[in-house]
Amino acid sequence: MSHSEDLCPPEPEPESLGGEVPMLPIQKWFFGGGSGSGASPLASRNHWNQSFTLMTPELNPKRVEYTMKVLAAHHDAFRLR
Repeated sequence: MSHSEDLCPPEPEPESLGGEVPMLPIQKWFFGGGSGSGASPLASRNHWNQSFTLMTPELNPKRVEYTMKVLAAHHDAFRLR
């Protein structure tokens, strides 16, 4: 691999997926369900979170940016909004 300054992320694959994506069962539960889910909304969703810390050696920011762009271009789910 050449220097990260020279790297260009690939374009998304031509067969990239698009359109609406239905919620996963856990998302339906979290957001209060839908018809037949049997779920009830959480009392305080704004206090429902998860965090973590990664300890790494010093990273090259340009290489991290390139890597994230490559992942997003390759995996359709990373481009969901």
